[in-house]
Amino acid sequence: MTPITSRGPLRVSVASGFGWAVIGLLVAFAGGLFSVPSRLGTVSVAGGILVSPFIGLLMGMVSKTFGTLPIVIRIVVAGVSLYIATLLFVIADNVFLSILMGRMIPNIWFNSVMVAWAALLLTWFFVVLWPLAYANHALVARAWARSEASNA
Repeated sequence: MTPITSRGPLRVSVASGFGWAVIGLLVAFAGGLFSVPSRLGTVSVAGGILVSPFIGLLMGMVSKTFGTLPIVIRIVVAGVSLYIATLLFVIADNVFLSILMGRMIPNIWFNSVMVAWAALLLTWFFVVLWPLAYANHALVARAWARSEASNA
């Protein structure tokens, strides 16, 4: 088993996290989030951007065995991890907004679950993002495989 200190896959995971933060910005822009006429509307994705490297690391751990799974399971893992990563991004956004407002957003957890769900399903962004998540997992899995091969 490869130690968690393998730097190559972790770097790829962090870079993926930043890449997904850019995608999150694009989704927020396409979803009309930036049409909110307030200062909070323009910084509401800052929390997700701040934690995106950590989300990337978490998803990188999921990718570790991705290449060894049957194709159907890989497709499911890509979809579930896409939702979980989106949920973590939205939670971070809501917590950051709560800090800026000086009070907790009402129903923050329920709202985060629903916003993540809506951002992917109601907007149909999942049609593009799910295959992209699959490709991202495959890329990070390849980095893990190279790291294991060089450590062997």
